Amino acid sequence: MTRQYCLALELQGLSEWALYVAHFVSDGQARAAMVQRLLLGHSSQGVNVALEVKPHLQGIPEAWLWRARAFRSEEAGDWPGAVHCWLRVGGAEDRAVAIISGYLLGPALMGHASAPFQRGAVEAILLAPMTQPAEWLLSVLEELAPAMAHRDVLWAELGREALGFLRHWSQAGQARSNPASVVRLYHRSEKLRKGGLGLPW
Repeated sequence: MTRQYCLALELQGLSEWALYVAHFVSDGQARAAMVQRLLLGHSSQGVNVALEVKPHLQGIPEAWLWRARAFRSEEAGDWPGAVHCWLRVGGAEDRAVAIISGYLLGPALMGHASAPFQRGAVEAILLAPMTQPAEWLLSVLEELAPAMAHRDVLWAELGREALGFLRHWSQAGQARSNPASVVRLYHRSEKLRKGGLGLPW
């Protein structure tokens, strides 16, 4: 009966009330599945998943709330916000690295890049000293370094590669990079974005 009432509230667009009622489902496994589905399915449709104490959010693990906020940020194209939320979820380092590589690293590099004016192929890409967005990316990847270490999967390999690139850039101030290295980083980032996140754009 409780599940049916919860579903009825959901169908009427009363998602926050549905979340509240879901707390009273007697079966623990079913209750957890229902609450997570409501959080994820309606995070962009009016359910307030802010971390303030509210009746419909009481008793929900904080990681579930951060997960819902992460997906909400992704839907809004707020990639820095999504990374911040995934870091709070715990155990979602792969998705955080995929977002950094797929959506944030490229714009950060191109925002600092210039090429010597000359005819023919570009021999080097010059990167101006890091600004705050690039420094933030470096700090996040430094935080993720332990999770990326000794893992032979694409997200960890690419995360280590990006971290090494950013460390060199930070230490050098104005960095001079081989275009082939930058293109390779871009290509692998695109592969991770499409394969790891399942997002084509």
